[in-house]
Amino acid sequence: MTVKVLTWPREAAGGFVAPSRRSFPIPVLAGHGETAASLLGRAARANGYDRLQDACADQQILFRELANGREDEVRSVARLTAADPERLLFNTPCLTEPGWFVLGRERIKFSVFQRIGGQICPVCLLEDRAVDGDAGLFQRGIWQVGSIRSCHRHRVVLERNRLGCTTREAHDIIPHLRAWRPSPPTSIPKNAQMLETHLLDRIAKGRCEDWADRFEFHVVALFCEALGTLMQFGSNARAHALSAQNLIEAGAAGFQVFRDGPARITSCLKELQARAGADQADYGKLYTPLLACLRERRKDEAFDELRRLVREFILNNFHVPDGTSVLGEVSHTSRVVTIGIAAKESDVPISLLNRQLSLVGAIQGKTSNNTISDRATLTPRGIMDTAVAEVRKFTSFAVTRSTIGADRYTMERLCADRVINPHFPIDDEGMPVFHEDEIVRFVRRLQAATDCCITQNSDHVPLPEAAARCHCTIAALLTRALSGEFRLTSPLDAPFRLPDFYVSLVSIHLRLSEFPAEFMTAASAAKLMGVKPGTIHALAKGGFLPGIMVDFRLANRAVRLLRHADIEVFANEYIVLRALSGTRRANFEETQRYIAAHGIAPLPLAGDSRKIFRRTDIERIAYFPGGERLARLLLVDEARLHGLFPN
Repeated sequence: MTVKVLTWPREAAGGFVAPSRRSFPIPVLAGHGETAASLLGRAARANGYDRLQDACADQQILFRELANGREDEVRSVARLTAADPERLLFNTPCLTEPGWFVLGRERIKFSVFQRIGGQICPVCLLEDRAVDGDAGLFQRGIWQVGSIRSCHRHRVVLERNRLGCTTREAHDIIPHLRAWRPSPPTSIPKNAQMLETHLLDRIAKGRCEDWADRFEFHVVALFCEALGTLMQFGSNARAHALSAQNLIEAGAAGFQVFRDGPARITSCLKELQARAGADQADYGKLYTPLLACLRERRKDEAFDELRRLVREFILNNFHVPDGTSVLGEVSHTSRVVTIGIAAKESDVPISLLNRQLSLVGAIQGKTSNNTISDRATLTPRGIMDTAVAEVRKFTSFAVTRSTIGADRYTMERLCADRVINPHFPIDDEGMPVFHEDEIVRFVRRLQAATDCCITQNSDHVPLPEAAARCHCTIAALLTRALSGEFRLTSPLDAPFRLPDFYVSLVSIHLRLSEFPAEFMTAASAAKLMGVKPGTIHALAKGGFLPGIMVDFRLANRAVRLLRHADIEVFANEYIVLRALSGTRRANFEETQRYIAAHGIAPLPLAGDSRKIFRRTDIERIAYFPGGERLARLLLVDEARLHGLFPN
């Protein structure tokens, strides 16, 4: 075929005027998504040209500008091939500014493109050949986008077209497509194309208002693949070492998290941290693929927002030593710290720090002191600093009692009576410690119950001496003084230790000998009923006689007090065997046998308590044959009760 070479007529001024181009004699239809260079290459060969470059030179089309998608050159190709210029412009990557192309409705960074050869769908290639032999082969614009790794029409992985030729020859793609022998296609599941579907929608329709569309095309693609690589293949995986199929799956997994926004991204990172368990301390080893992606693009400002998001997460969830650079910024103060590090930095016991953090709920669950899990527990710096400040105010049991001037017994009684409270609850299972604020509170209460700067006389003695001379405990004196029963005195303006507080012996003796009018002691009740005090205690423990225990005396025990009314009620309902038996031993034994023979049992009392019976049971058998003695003795006991309780 003879090709007519068109020449440019010269202007009188010496320039050139472009001729009005006509369509090629042999028409070639543009394929779906075909680029201008691919279309012109096919049309040129159909009309007798050997190479794309020859057609460009003949038609005065700048080959380099055509490869870069310049609009006037693309429109020239549209006129030569009778193609739709807008459609051709839409499918051809166009260099609009240094480093940036526009494809469809999306602005894409040049680094995303694979300009030398691009990618090929093996199924599309076979279908094109089936339609029009080698003449039907053409290149799609989206095949040049490296982040699009699969054909969404056939759901197969695209193959890289690695060409061993010069750059100019690479843009003339038709000879390479004709020589291409594709491998068997690799299928991928539909749900694995989630990221690529989003990217293709941006090319076809442009951006929308979704959070993911705030970022540049290449940022979404690279970040999602890195995040998905971390999620799907672990921290040791590297994106560049994965196959195209693996990258497609990783991109889909990453985009499923990415599209939901920053909260979901940080939640995913937190889940990965929790899953790592004991190996979660080193964020560099835990998030390697993601951090590598962000570090490699440290000069790309488009990644700054995501870099800031990941950096903030790391600073909030990992101990980062001061002066450490995290994704391009130096951390001057660690935001979270482990218990072990905080204890070492602040020189406080790790056991106390652990207990304090557990008390305020900063760490969950009960852990034994000084274990690896305790040392590795991360806590926000503010909470940790507050806990350290509190621990520095703790004092031990021994130091506390020495500070306030109390012996061990007095200190234990004060704690048992909740006059002074340990800092940690009893179920903490650790050694008791006291907070300085609690010690000050205790002393302030004592000072409030004290008349200070009082000249002391011989009747006023220090608390320890008063307790010894009055045979009572210091704790008992303090409890009654704090309840307002009597005032303490002190020659000092601000007494602090227990020996600094004085009390009047006369007032103490009066108070210790006083009982409420309606009460009597167990000893008095025993004398009244004609039994031993042990029997009264047994009745109280058995629930037959109500009473209360009050700490009035020393000897490390309390005094049992009983109401007069309760004694009267009991005496009217029950009767002691001694009161029935008379004085002769034979009569006593005979009385026991008579009572037992009628099936009457005494109250079940512990120890060697006297035998006590219900009065109604005795009255029931007193008038049986042989019970005359019981009847007479009941009359005698009733007369005794009338004398004791005349009302």
